[in-house]
Amino acid sequence: MTTTQLNPRETFGTDGRGDPLDPWRLLLRISAVSTIAFSVAHQVLGRFFGISLAVLGVLLAIGLVLDMLGKGAARWWFLVVGVLFFVLHAFVMTLVAKHPEGAESFITVVGLTVGLAVILVAATMTGRQPHLARWVGIAAVAVWVAATGYSVPARLAIHDDAARAGEAVIELRDGMAALPVIAIPSRGTVVLHNADNSPLFVDAGRAGIHVYLPPHYRRRVRASAAMGSSSYTVDGPYARVKGTIIVS
Repeated sequence: MTTTQLNPRETFGTDGRGDPLDPWRLLLRISAVSTIAFSVAHQVLGRFFGISLAVLGVLLAIGLVLDMLGKGAARWWFLVVGVLFFVLHAFVMTLVAKHPEGAESFITVVGLTVGLAVILVAATMTGRQPHLARWVGIAAVAVWVAATGYSVPARLAIHDDAARAGEAVIELRDGMAALPVIAIPSRGTVVLHNADNSPLFVDAGRAGIHVYLPPHYRRRVRASAAMGSSSYTVDGPYARVKGTIIVS
């Protein structure tokens, strides 16, 4: 691995040993702190406690301490933590990425993804081509700002729908052992209520129902056509469960 001699104008202060601080290491630290902040925000906005997110925060904090002390093992620590998190959370991150209207989750998961991606890049690039670090940081911020601008209007368009007289309300939670049967007349409506602290994504393709449910929100859905009995899925951060929907 070749290294680049650092120009004093390309450094930002000193590290724990008094050596010039590589821009990649500065970007690594900023990304680690930002990722911790996004993991906390994800739990606060979603009103849940995620053990894996808490563990991620602790592991990143340990990496920050190691880096501040000037330990060479710090970047390897960050590399391992970043790769493991992506591998273990690929399903949830992919699920949320498909639903930009779920801004509380979408924006923070984009922040987590970008933050961890930058951590991996910075840990790999430390000591090489320092002038690129600034542009990677700018690109990361641009991606997150674009995701926010795309997601927030979709989220603001979602309203809490109170049930009308005689209208069925179906209560859903993440990881339910058995989902309730949804019975709905053709072109009729039913109210889906997320009674959990986690966001849920409901999909009944044949009935034309694809809906995001923020925590503790109710949303009215309409079946597109009569199609008898079919299945629907409820995706949450912890489980994907199938139930039965009957449109007559």
